[in-house]
Amino acid sequence: MPLRISAVFAVLLASLAGCADAPPWILSASPDQMVLRWYPSDADPFATEAAAQAKAEAYCAQSGRRAALVTTQMSGSVQIATYACQ
Repeated sequence: MPLRISAVFAVLLASLAGCADAPPWILSASPDQMVLRWYPSDADPFATEAAAQAKAEAYCAQSGRRAALVTTQMSGSVQIATYACQ
């Protein structure tokens, strides 16, 4: 029985780990900027843009700054947004 519980627990942890990094994903980050990417066809575009802004704000807040959207572009089916920490 303990082996079965361990297996269930391992599957549960693996499924939670997959949810930990939800879009938008970090493409690159430096002290002065963050570049995020997501697939607009997979989600509500307004919700994902809000999530990107929130993720950039949280990142820039670590250095006491705010995130400002610099550019947003499509690259194939991927939306890419660059934020500057100001």
